[in-house]
Formats: sequence, structure tokens, C-alpha cells
Amino acid sequence: MKYKNIIFLDFDGTVTCEETLSGAMLRVIPASVMADYSEKLRKKEISLTETLHMAFDTMDSEKLGIMLDYYSKVPLRAHFGEFLDLARELGIPVVLLSGGLEPFVEATIKPYRDKFLDVYYVKVDTSGGKIKLISDHEGDGYLLMKDEVMKNYDYEHAIAVGDGITDIAMAHASDLVFARDHLAKALTEAGEDFVPWEDFGDIIAELKKRFE
Repeated sequence: MKYKNIIFLDFDGTVTCEETLSGAMLRVIPASVMADYSEKLRKKEISLTETLHMAFDTMDSEKLGIMLDYYSKVPLRAHFGEFLDLARELGIPVVLLSGGLEPFVEATIKPYRDKFLDVYYVKVDTSGGKIKLISDHEGDGYLLMKDEVMKNYDYEHAIAVGDGITDIAMAHASDLVFARDHLAKALTEAGEDFVPWEDFGDIIAELKKRFE
């Protein structure tokens, strides 16, 4: 099916008010180890994908419960539900693209699950007692290559909503970009156009202006 407009939506730090994946990791990984990972990432000695595999592949699966408890307490960004309702009213499907883990994403979006066209995330295999990360779209240093997933859809115009560096490729592949935080900084430095936003109320207002 070909869509006139389609929204590709980030999850971590976009739908949620915190960078939830790193927040969850801090609950089960010593701060000194996290600091070491962060320093190696900053120096580009390891990729984000390598970092996450190193962190989770040796982690006991029972720690998923601790991280899920953390996720259950993280608030969603304001007006998220209204945003999904408006997108449906406007006939614009929403695809969630997350580099986060399946149990975390699914638990968080459960009340809104039927409002998405599709949801993508990293799957988890705990059959061996450890947390093995499985992604059908891993590559280029990311667990989920969002711009590659976008190619699965036929559309005239793509709308991207994101906040982080993992959303840059998604933004470059889109016609309209809503950006905040690290993504906004990267696009500003690159001299690229975007619509700034703080919560989904800002996006709702802009979508109404453009598409109602």
C-alpha cells in the first residue's frame, strides 16, 4: 500500500521523558562499568551496537525484571495519546522505530498498541539464562537501522520525530523532521531544517497547521 504521508517515531527519549535504555542499564550495571562504556563510545573505540551486546550478552536474564520495574515508572512525554489520535484522524499512519528491547517497548506502549501501523524493536532471547539481543535490522553500528526499515514502506512524504543521534539517518531520509535535544543540535550544526519541539503538543499544533 502507498501512503501519502507516514510518521516514523523514535521511542527512547522521544515517547519517554528519559533516555530509558541507559537508565535501565544503570539499574543493573555498576556505574564504573557504564562510565567505561561511555568513554569508549565517546572516543569511538566501540560502536553503540558493540556496547549494548557487551552489556547485555553477559547479563543474567533475571535482571530483566528489575529493568521492567524501572520502565513502569518512567513518564511518557505530554500529549502522546492525543498525538496518536490526531495522526489517525488525519489518516497518517505511525510506525515506531526503537533500538530498545522488546519487553521494555511493548510494556510501555501497551495502552496505545493498536494505534501504530507497525512497531520495530530489538528482540530478546533469554533461553540460555542470559539476555541475547536479536535484531533483523542491525548494522552500521546500530541495533536498528531506522532508515533501512523505512525502505519497507511505499510513501510520498515521510515525517520523522526524534531526539537522539540514532535518529539522524531517519531524519535525513524524511521530508519533515521534528527534532529536539541531541538530534536538534546535530541538524543545527549541519545547517539542516527541522521543526523544534518539547512535547507532543507542539507536534500536534504543527500537524494541524499543515494537514487539517
